[in-house]
Amino acid sequence: MGIGKIQALSALVFAFILVSSNVYAAGLELNTDKSEYSVGETIRISGFSDFSNVTISITGLFPLNAVKVVGVENGIFGYDYNIIPGDQGKVLIKAEAGAIEKEKQIFIKDGANNSLLDIGFITPANGERFYREDNLTIKLRVTKGGLPVNDASVVCKLVFPGQPSAGATIELLSVGEFFTDTYQITENDIKEGGVYYRDYQIGRGDPTQIWIIKCVAQKDGEKGGGSRSIRVVNSLIIIDFLSPTESAVENGARLDVIVRAYYQDGSPVRNALVLIEDSDGRLAKMDKLSDSGIFEFKNYDTISNSDYLSMTATASDDAGNAGKKSIVFRVVKNNLPGMLYKLWWTIPMVITIILLTLYLEKQVELSYTQNVSKPKKLKNEIEDLEEERRNITSAKALVEENYYRRKIDEKAFRRMMEDYEQKAIEINIKIKRLKEELKEFD
Repeated sequence: MGIGKIQALSALVFAFILVSSNVYAAGLELNTDKSEYSVGETIRISGFSDFSNVTISITGLFPLNAVKVVGVENGIFGYDYNIIPGDQGKVLIKAEAGAIEKEKQIFIKDGANNSLLDIGFITPANGERFYREDNLTIKLRVTKGGLPVNDASVVCKLVFPGQPSAGATIELLSVGEFFTDTYQITENDIKEGGVYYRDYQIGRGDPTQIWIIKCVAQKDGEKGGGSRSIRVVNSLIIIDFLSPTESAVENGARLDVIVRAYYQDGSPVRNALVLIEDSDGRLAKMDKLSDSGIFEFKNYDTISNSDYLSMTATASDDAGNAGKKSIVFRVVKNNLPGMLYKLWWTIPMVITIILLTLYLEKQVELSYTQNVSKPKKLKNEIEDLEEERRNITSAKALVEENYYRRKIDEKAFRRMMEDYEQKAIEINIKIKRLKEELKEFD
């Protein structure tokens, strides 16, 4: 092989390695909140990676030298470095994950930086997870030399890494100029000043991936910037059971199961696959009744060997949004309905036997003393009330979860919790009264 061919082959191999490295490097991204800093400030380093850990090294011309291994959560990593006296000049920040490296150069001034505005994010948290249709509150504080800056122009841009088109441009509102009673704004925000915020409703069709929120603040020719990363995942489909509503059913009863499926904004799920599955492993597809999100499965068989039967409905649409809901009811061990269904040809004979035994059963009832029949009845009533109390406890936990996820406001949360507390008090009083009655038969 000639020298010319060897050189050509070497160039081809080098080009292949270079291209391959560039493609693979797309799995690691490195960002800093700005490019110029002063002593006393914080370098906020963030990015995203396909690896579980990222090694961050900070090296410069002066004493500054730091190496940190940080974990990656939901594809996002972050690390803050506080600049100390002596750290100054050109500084190289490097992120390493596997065989991939990313570098970024910044500059640290000697002394306080009074010419740049500093942005500090209050919400969202770095790496926070959001669902489609969630409300995203962007709230930050703008300062200069540690003092709040009011009346600035603050604009944020939503960036979707790996996609050519960016998201919305959002102009934040100054708390000092524009204030509502929204729960995102606190008295401390108003007191300290320099706070800016805006709500953004994540759409049902917005991309499900890492988002980078890049914000720039400007006032009187001075400016500063910062960024924050979040992860957006598929929206939750909410499911409500319209039927059955009973807390207990007879073993073998035939039920019509009806559910309503809707998105977080209240709009119905029109095209979705809805399945119903019980704790005995029976699985069936539910039929759509209407475009209002109503789905049904008729004549559901509740024959079970268990004392309790759970039923779970799951729904998923074409966009990948999904949700599920479960209910549990007690199975009353009366097998007569199931037997009649399986042995329908014996119905005439069974009816005849029932009619012939009615008189004897009546006589037996009359012979029962209060010490035999009454305690059993009281125990059954206590069991039913205790089951209802457990259901209330589960419902309170669900309401608390929805409140912390910002699906309901504080007013609705308090009203619902007060209703549940009142019901629980009433049930406790009834249980106490029945138990006192039961002691009379001991």
